[in-house]
Amino acid sequence: MKVSISNAIGNLLGSAEPCIRYQIKVNVLGENPESPAMRELPNEIREQGPGRAVFRRTCKSNTTIAARKAAEIFLKRRMFDIKPRRRWRKEDFLTLHYPCYWHYDILFGLRAMPEVGFIGDKRCSDVHDILERKQLSDGGFPAEKRYYQTTQKEKSGWSAVEWGNTRKNRMNEFATADALCVLKRTGRLMKNMPPVLKTIFGVIQEVK
Repeated sequence: MKVSISNAIGNLLGSAEPCIRYQIKVNVLGENPESPAMRELPNEIREQGPGRAVFRRTCKSNTTIAARKAAEIFLKRRMFDIKPRRRWRKEDFLTLHYPCYWHYDILFGLRAMPEVGFIGDKRCSDVHDILERKQLSDGGFPAEKRYYQTTQKEKSGWSAVEWGNTRKNRMNEFATADALCVLKRTGRLMKNMPPVLKTIFGVIQEVK
């Protein structure tokens, strides 16, 4: 596991996407977002980051209460045991996608939980285990399905952007960055990260 995590982080640090590099450096390795290297990134990335900016903007003052009530609905159902409606199936919630758009899956839900203070809630334990079991041998995580298509502009779901691999056995950079951030927030990542990796990037943190 130590080697695979190192490989995944190394691959993401070499990503052509600045938002992925930012997410790994700041949210996983703990680099100061105000460092000279980080200040070179576009303002919208530094100020919002690649995570769920909507939650950062809305989970304030009175809206915090509403956000926490919404989170409780998912927590009571262990983040995935949600009663399906219409064509939705529980299997869809357990399948990783990127991006989710207006849909839901367990990774999307887990990325939101820290913003309302529930990432350490014991009701998230089962879904954390499910997420970890989806980790690939190279340390990455897949986007197993997708909600978009890039070939027919006139049809629903068209995207001008290709969001990486969509295969169960191939790493998707965006899904991997999100998953590693979730594991970091729960303490499941840092305890397995080799000390040499922290030293290389100047990260001084205590391994739990």
